[in-house]
Amino acid sequence: MNINKEQILEHLFSLENEDGSFRPSATKDYCGIADGKVSEIAATTYIAEIAQTLGETLPHPERTVDYIRFFQDKDGCFRATPPEIPAEGYEVYNTCMAVKGLKALGCLPEQDVRPWLDRAMLEDKTGYYGYRHDFAANIHACYGSKFSGAAFAKVRDSKLRFFDEATGWCFSKFETEHAGGTWPYCRERNNPMAFHTIRFFKLCGQPIPFEEKALKTFLAAQESNGSWSRGGVHGNFDAIVAIRILDGQHTHDAAIQRAADWAETCLQADGGFNHFGNDAPPELAQHAGAPSEVDACYFHVATLVMAGRLPNHIPPENNWIGWGHSLNRDDEQP
Repeated sequence: MNINKEQILEHLFSLENEDGSFRPSATKDYCGIADGKVSEIAATTYIAEIAQTLGETLPHPERTVDYIRFFQDKDGCFRATPPEIPAEGYEVYNTCMAVKGLKALGCLPEQDVRPWLDRAMLEDKTGYYGYRHDFAANIHACYGSKFSGAAFAKVRDSKLRFFDEATGWCFSKFETEHAGGTWPYCRERNNPMAFHTIRFFKLCGQPIPFEEKALKTFLAAQESNGSWSRGGVHGNFDAIVAIRILDGQHTHDAAIQRAADWAETCLQADGGFNHFGNDAPPELAQHAGAPSEVDACYFHVATLVMAGRLPNHIPPENNWIGWGHSLNRDDEQP
């Protein structure tokens, strides 16, 4: 299949609104099946990150910067109104997306978000943090700092409780509790949690727990079609980033290429991507043949960049862009 960056960018840039933001899909009133549902910022940030990765500039970057900065509150947090899912619990996510989007456009928030972020992580009463541990580390990476101190220690200690020594994966709180601490009924669905936790330790400059076992488990979870689609809408990308971080000798590049082959099948006629092409896993079958959406575009474009099928203009010292497509275990982190 012919993967053409110009066609992809033409599609993405056609989604721009007058205020410099971008719609999550060309299909009217369709927010997609993941990030587009929970954030007014996500689609805009993903397109800014794709453009930077491919070496291009947004049509109206000044407008886009103003659009993202609009969502910052006086306490430093970025609060966006999700189109479909209640906003509660997404403050760290939206703040991370805003900081990354601004960074891709060559600037940072007018007010430093890190004091608010540390307070939010310290005050969290769940003792688990979902994916927010990685979001916090990502925000610090955008500022050229590392997530550290009391907030980091609290989050780190919490995450360590959910590692499985047999597999090296960090399981979700729900599945761990309901499986009595044993292997969940669908281990592949824990792929995103394992990925976010591996990336968290990487960005924080900390040793990755059970790294050899984690790598073997990711490789064992690859499906016959080359994907990790049972890991959910982002499972394929998540697995590739984790493997690239864990595989210091680049001995598993063939697995990445197989995953890229599958990602290409998700390219749509309009130049965008959907998450699963026409063949979703059984538990996500309702999303087979879905319209293209920006969320899927970012994850598949980044996959193809990691596989060398699209140009990569990101320097190796950039450890903050996207969700890790610039990361490699051999890279020196700033």
